[in-house]
Amino acid sequence: MLSSDILDFINGLERRIPVEDWRIEGLRLWPIVRIDLAFRCTGTSASPGSLPRPLGRMVSEARGCLRHVRAAWSDRHLRQAAPPGGCPVLLLSDGYSFACLHGRYYERFCDPIRDHLRDQGLANHFLTPAVPLVPRHSPSELIGMRLRWLWLRNILVSRLASSVASLPGFDDFQNAVRATTGVVYPQRRIERAGRLVRAYADLFRSHLDRIRPKVAFLVSYYNPEGFGFNLACREAGIPSVDLQHGVQGDLHPAYGRWEKTPHDGWEVLPSYFWCWSEVEHAAIHRWSATCATHRPLIGGNLLLDRARAQVGPFPPLPVAAVPGGDVRTVLVTLQPGFDGQGELALIRETIGLACAEGLRFTWWIRLHPCMGGQETRIRAALASDKGAIEVDMPSSVPLYSLLPYVDVHLTHSSSTVIEAEAFGIGSVLFSDYGRELFAKQFASGVAVLAESPPAIVAALVPAMGRKRAGVSSEAHVAVARAHRLIDDLAHGRIPEVPT
Repeated sequence: MLSSDILDFINGLERRIPVEDWRIEGLRLWPIVRIDLAFRCTGTSASPGSLPRPLGRMVSEARGCLRHVRAAWSDRHLRQAAPPGGCPVLLLSDGYSFACLHGRYYERFCDPIRDHLRDQGLANHFLTPAVPLVPRHSPSELIGMRLRWLWLRNILVSRLASSVASLPGFDDFQNAVRATTGVVYPQRRIERAGRLVRAYADLFRSHLDRIRPKVAFLVSYYNPEGFGFNLACREAGIPSVDLQHGVQGDLHPAYGRWEKTPHDGWEVLPSYFWCWSEVEHAAIHRWSATCATHRPLIGGNLLLDRARAQVGPFPPLPVAAVPGGDVRTVLVTLQPGFDGQGELALIRETIGLACAEGLRFTWWIRLHPCMGGQETRIRAALASDKGAIEVDMPSSVPLYSLLPYVDVHLTHSSSTVIEAEAFGIGSVLFSDYGRELFAKQFASGVAVLAESPPAIVAALVPAMGRKRAGVSSEAHVAVARAHRLIDDLAHGRIPEVPT
């Protein structure tokens, strides 16, 4: 299903069924269900918005615990303890948005904020879930083990006890979902999700009570940890700010086309949405204007703006890694859920056809951060005696270190389309799903659609050779604007909201 079809269907459910009254143990559940359902309809079950599936996750969680212990011990000197007197800013990573800079892992959305806070002499506390990537760029408190324990306890409890749930119209919802999408959505899935979010909120509330921040930032709010973090912030009276980390807009279920938003807002949504541009701001403003709680703010992509202003911490690529002569570089960005045999076969055939036509390309295959550990599978799926393919280097170095050497970008629907555009690089997309998400880039000609290997090869060459974006005064202005917004939030000042 296309994103527009999914949102049309969900909006119809919102109008027909009293989903705003769905509760478990008093918690309003619809945002959790809405986003999870949307991702299940697209088939991206590995997406951050998907709720955990118990059977497939048990073994991976056990392995994750072992990796967590080893990583925490090897990086123990960077363990961050909560400051005894509290601090003005608390940050929560999604656990995946890291890039290796100068041999250390840098959180692409939180660490630029932390760099500025440090320059201003403002203390902050940083929480890192998932298995930590070590060595870390800066100190943080590792909370992955506690999150894993809460997840396991929730699974055990769900099999022994029932929850007090109020789900008017749920039978109608189930029947409509099954008939339209083929997705089976049991009530137990909702109950388990609600309990888990509540457990995570209680954990984060203990951090908030210790740290007493004036503002809390998080990356990717639409997962159980993010929902729990927002809920804890709301109950503590602390504004939470979701930092944009990828494509948003009207067709993203977490950011667009909400039909039934209560006047006091949803407990599990952030107080503010930090947006990259007017496009994302407008999409959120369209549904949040009548709500007293959720507000979009234009802060820009701070790390990208620093890269364009050449004030970022990005190391250049080794000379040996950069293709020489007349060889052109194609960056291929992969995503979980869109990396199956069909997509990989399409890319492999495209590489073979380009080589057969005598085109001198090097193919940099970049895995999504959530696809860590799948390099061997991807390399085997794309293996060919034609075309130069590199997987490890493009997947391990920062994106902004790669883009200055890229001639064209190829993807199913990665948000790298937006970042490539900022560097003056065109994108070729091979899905209608991606065409919908990046309507602005298609309208301007920065992105084009090609759905077969011959069409892709024919589109790659015209998309090359665009004027690269250099240092600009605009980038310096954007960095200064982001810093002012951070200062306002860190000092408890309510920022002005553009209309």
